[in-house]
Amino acid sequence: MRAEARRKPGQWIYVVDPAFDPNGAVPPVAVVGAWKVDERGELTGGFRPNEHYRPSPTALGLPPPTDPVDRAVQLAATGHGTEAELVDALLASEVYVFDLGTGDLYVVDDEHGPKLQVFSAEAHLRRREEFRWRRLSGREVARRVAPGADVQVNPGSPASVRIPGAHLAER
Repeated sequence: MRAEARRKPGQWIYVVDPAFDPNGAVPPVAVVGAWKVDERGELTGGFRPNEHYRPSPTALGLPPPTDPVDRAVQLAATGHGTEAELVDALLASEVYVFDLGTGDLYVVDDEHGPKLQVFSAEAHLRRREEFRWRRLSGREVARRVAPGADVQVNPGSPASVRIPGAHLAER
């Protein structure tokens, strides 16, 4: 940073989230903040944080995504992606669901209401002897999620997102 400051006297040096190339296109939410450089090319100590900065999955130390759905979950959970992008990734993929052998999708209730838990990769599955796993397309999940139930993607993983099942069905 000091070398860059010497090349930019009287300017600002921007600190960019590690997931972004500082020499490329950087969205405003990926700028951590900026250091003021004085006329001699020295850092002034006047760091100005960006109040709109959102740490990326990389900055938060999340593990590399296991698949496109997990990537969309991480981006949505950190504010770098949208629910619509997550829904699109989910609909284009296959996921794991609990299978109790009844043919119905296993829905659990919590303080926020009913939810269907789906897992984008084996790495996210919770090993429990009473459950079997079944792979379903995201489109099949959207068709079969119970009315009023949410879909929770990769529960128990470092990044998990809960979306209304109706949003899946609508897309």
